[in-house]
Amino acid sequence: MKVLIVDDDADLLQELSYSLDDLDAQSHACLSGEEALQELQQNAADYGLVLTDVRMPGLSGLELLQKCRDVTDMPPVAIMSGHADIEMTIQALRLRAMDFLVKPFGVSALRELVQRARALSHSRPGFERNRLPLRQQRWSLELDTRVDAIPAICAQVMTVLQPSLPADERDSVRLALTEAINNAVVHGNLGLGSELKESGDWEGFEQELKRRQADPALSARCLHIVVDIEPNQLQVVIEDEGEGFDAETLADPTDPAALLNCSGRGVMLMRFAMDDIAWNTKGNQLTMRKRLPA
Repeated sequence: MKVLIVDDDADLLQELSYSLDDLDAQSHACLSGEEALQELQQNAADYGLVLTDVRMPGLSGLELLQKCRDVTDMPPVAIMSGHADIEMTIQALRLRAMDFLVKPFGVSALRELVQRARALSHSRPGFERNRLPLRQQRWSLELDTRVDAIPAICAQVMTVLQPSLPADERDSVRLALTEAINNAVVHGNLGLGSELKESGDWEGFEQELKRRQADPALSARCLHIVVDIEPNQLQVVIEDEGEGFDAETLADPTDPAALLNCSGRGVMLMRFAMDDIAWNTKGNQLTMRKRLPA
């Protein structure tokens, strides 16, 4: 995957380039939003991710995000921001930025962002919107618990959802779906928390994930997905067979400071992508709804 990195700080661009190289990702650096916009207008299809600073002289990251919405083959955009730019971060997420990094950030945060972008590219079906004279459609899946199958699961669900979605909504819904399925598999059925990742022990997290995937009692649990599409909304229900959790402990989505928390990050991204998300009492069933244009 190739990443376009945009910042007016040349030293940071060089550091990011080295870090991305260590993550087996190519990169191209731009020192301004104007330079990045020209590159994307000419070569957007070459990239799997754009990572841009939100605050720059001239064309800001927010303005770059707005101007790129109609670019053909536009890749997902993630933003970098400082603690003082949280309100701008929220604006970017509302403009369908796929993710964000708060400066200063480490390699583990960059690695997770690259993994998210790769998952999005692997689950992107290749057909355009073609609205049917639909009254109602229901589609359901029952799946084994396999971490390596998450991109394929998302791609399969998106083949059902995509014809109903406007082009500029697809990546954000795809991201919400990826996060929800990942949470159901990793945190739900395999019962693995985020403590190791939050402490920066990415290798320990991956090792524990493999150990749990190999546990017959955990891998025997199923993942259940039900999709309902109506003319005015789509609904996705994802249920795991894990122990559940208390959804009341999640951060308040209206609190900008919640964006700085390590845990619950995927849930925050889901809230920006979907119109409504809710869990059952046990906390092992998530319902996401998205209103559709007339």
